[in-house]
Amino acid sequence: MKNFLLNLHKRTVIRVISFTLAAFIVAIGFAIAGYQTAVNYQYQLEYSYQRAMDDLSNYISNIDLTLNKGLYTGSNESFDQVASQLWKEAGYAKSCLGQLPISQLNLDNTQRYLSQVGNFAMSLSKKAANGENITNEERDILNQLSGYADQISNQILQIQEQVNTGVIKIGETAAINNKDNDAQEALGLTDGFNEIESSFTDYPSLIYDGPFSDHIMQREPQLLKGQNEISQEEAFKIASEFSGIDKAQLQLSSIEEGHMPSYIFDGQGVTISVTKAGGYVSYLLNSQYPTDILLSQEECINIAKEFLSKHGMDSVKESYYFSDNGICTINFAYTNNDIVFYTDLVKVGVSMQDGKILSFDANGYIMNHKDRQLDSPKISLQDAQSKLSPYLNVTKSGLCVIPTDGLQELFCYEFLCKGQNNQDVLVYINCENGNEERILILMYSDNGILAM
Repeated sequence: MKNFLLNLHKRTVIRVISFTLAAFIVAIGFAIAGYQTAVNYQYQLEYSYQRAMDDLSNYISNIDLTLNKGLYTGSNESFDQVASQLWKEAGYAKSCLGQLPISQLNLDNTQRYLSQVGNFAMSLSKKAANGENITNEERDILNQLSGYADQISNQILQIQEQVNTGVIKIGETAAINNKDNDAQEALGLTDGFNEIESSFTDYPSLIYDGPFSDHIMQREPQLLKGQNEISQEEAFKIASEFSGIDKAQLQLSSIEEGHMPSYIFDGQGVTISVTKAGGYVSYLLNSQYPTDILLSQEECINIAKEFLSKHGMDSVKESYYFSDNGICTINFAYTNNDIVFYTDLVKVGVSMQDGKILSFDANGYIMNHKDRQLDSPKISLQDAQSKLSPYLNVTKSGLCVIPTDGLQELFCYEFLCKGQNNQDVLVYINCENGNEERILILMYSDNGILAM
């Protein structure tokens, strides 16, 4: 009996120790899980702050660019487009500013700038709609607003660089600010925005009202109208010839329906789409990632031209190009009788390592290309040029067709001009009525040239 009680006592002690140890392990597990959850939350919070900072930088930069367009606008009609863009960019910028942990700062001037820059443009848009001309004084205000946007953009870029390199951790700044602590870690972010706030000297008084919006339509692919449908076997052959991949190495991965029904093939890291109607290659994507840059942008442009010529696309002209991550992407537009059709676009991506074609996108061409009968311009080149802003000097001109926001087409004179600070500006004047239809500012960098 004594031995039985002794064994029972030992078993009880062992159970107690086991349960205690198990409970301790479970507690540690919960602690680790809680810590990991907290760490993940902190990462997510930091990422959301960084995303807001990046977006804010982009929107402020776009405001500066759009204000420049407003300065170069020569007609009342086209100012609506500029005003609408300014309104949206300013609203987005305010939203991003509100997502950052800086609510304790007094940013009245910054908020007022973002509110009024879009609204001032709207007031000018309303004035233009009533047939009143935009005055030189009002253009001067646009110029002043652009100067503020450029200054703010540079200051935000400095803060953004510190955030992206880890010098400033916005999440830590938020925690510090929430504790009403003046620790040094918070100074990078708060001082940066305080500096932006203090930069609003001699800020112009603005009178404004009224929003503006537009609508975008969609249509069916023009090139595919009336085309016969090809078989899957015919599509296989087209995909093989276009990509240079043997048919045995290709396989049908899917069939797309929608507005442009297509056969999709995969093989050797390449995806290629062939339309059912007419058998046109709409896009090609190669998963290869360049690891070195051995070719220049000019060499890549020539390679892209040769590729298009090989596949029967000789009547195209390169317009803009951009290189990133070892890939040079070139935009080509269809040309006919010295008229450039910016509606009919083809994009080609070339590896700057070995010249391999990594992407081909003919969706713009397929959507818009058709036989066109264009009448002679109703206004002369000289009359069209007289419509330009006095801030611009023409260096080159030609004829082109451009798309509208409603996906219609406009026959225009294209003027390449020099603006302030030797800035390159493209202006499009309607050949029929002399309206200023579009303004694009050319942006140059080591990566290429883009029109915005």
